[in-house]
Amino acid sequence: MTCEEVAAKHDTSIKNGLSTAEAQRRLERDGLNELSPPPSLPWYVKFFLHMTGFFSLLLWGAAVLCFIAYGINNDAVDNLYLGIVLAVVVFLTGCFSFYQDAQADAVMQ
Repeated sequence: MTCEEVAAKHDTSIKNGLSTAEAQRRLERDGLNELSPPPSLPWYVKFFLHMTGFFSLLLWGAAVLCFIAYGINNDAVDNLYLGIVLAVVVFLTGCFSFYQDAQADAVMQ
């Protein structure tokens, strides 16, 4: 196609561009020429995803196993302590990861 054919197809002029009336009509028909924001997940879904990553699930499982071992043998208090420490560390790591992700999202908006 030649330049003139493209201009005719799109109701414009190569030298002058769109007329003011045509630009206003297209603005009303098509809206502003801007990108729509991508869909985002709610904060609680993002938090849940940070708490349930692959390695986090392994550590949560280890904490549960420690609590089960303590439940079987109450004399081994070390299992209770280890389970508590694992659970706290996984929770705090997930919170820190969520905070960093939220800060990165805030910068992008």
